[in-house]
Amino acid sequence: MAEAIVREVGRDPEHSKAAATSLAIAEQMLERARRLRAARDEAHAQAADGVALEWAMAARDLGRALDVEAKAVRARHAALATQAQVERAHATLDEGVARVGRLRAELERLQREAEPSRVAVERHDEPDSRNTHKKLRAPSKSTPSVDGGTAP
Repeated sequence: MAEAIVREVGRDPEHSKAAATSLAIAEQMLERARRLRAARDEAHAQAADGVALEWAMAARDLGRALDVEAKAVRARHAALATQAQVERAHATLDEGVARVGRLRAELERLQREAEPSRVAVERHDEPDSRNTHKKLRAPSKSTPSVDGGTAP
């Protein structure tokens, strides 16, 4: 099993470079296990295999950590780019809101200037021959009053 992990990690140049020490120790322990087996010392050979497996798994974990770290760096760059984009959009929105406010104020000012002034003006028409209205007359003395008698 340790040999398979060592081969797997060794296929990826970045992983093998990052875990070079762990891979070297794992390979040394695998070689020691082979020599111990050749010397018919199975108990120590199994111990060497166990140590080789631990170092091989450590090398694999280093490779995985390298991958996760690279992914985290990419995610951080994407987040920073998105944050910059959001900040630009926010600034554009703020500029738009301010512009709308200025335009509304300008519109209100122009509407106030365009409205006729609302000052009450009293108009007196001079009676003349063109005036079609009849002159009001004062009531005559012979005009009957409301109660049926004549008004004084």
